[in-house]
Amino acid sequence: MTEDTKDMSLFNRDEVLLVWGFDAKSQTWMGYSADPEVQEKLKAKNISELNALSAHHGFWIESKRSWVLNVEDKEVEKSESRDSIALVKGWNLLSLPVNMAISPVLFSDATLWKYGHEEWQFFDANESIVKESNLSQITSISNLDGFWVNSDIAQEIDLVGKASDLTTFKTVESVNAYIKEMYLTN
Repeated sequence: MTEDTKDMSLFNRDEVLLVWGFDAKSQTWMGYSADPEVQEKLKAKNISELNALSAHHGFWIESKRSWVLNVEDKEVEKSESRDSIALVKGWNLLSLPVNMAISPVLFSDATLWKYGHEEWQFFDANESIVKESNLSQITSISNLDGFWVNSDIAQEIDLVGKASDLTTFKTVESVNAYIKEMYLTN
């Protein structure tokens, strides 16, 4: 998705129970449901209504069944940066603003989580934490992934500039996973 989706009616009540978003600035959840009863329950729990899905922000859809969502891919305004991600201090739910797969190493000062291949995956530059966690390690992130970043500071991640610095992989499996992700992304 390259622009804001303001038409939340795309998520009709036959296919979707809830659409969840996360406001990184306020560190709060937002929710949308086409079912007025569900939306009232969210409101009663002080969960703000999600009115739009913003480009490059991750979101979760709680589907009732399998279906396909077609979102028109329009050109992003030239003033919008497509090669960096702004992080606030704390948790950020994101997606990549560019059509590429990147290494989680780009977020060396943060902890990452994503759900992929039917399991939670984790990345922390501190390898001992990763080994102790018994979770699968994130080997790559594509523009199709929604992922969590917990940053200790507000910062801007220059995806293109930092990606050009990456030249090594620790295992053959990580090289293969990265190549596969790049192939699936393009």
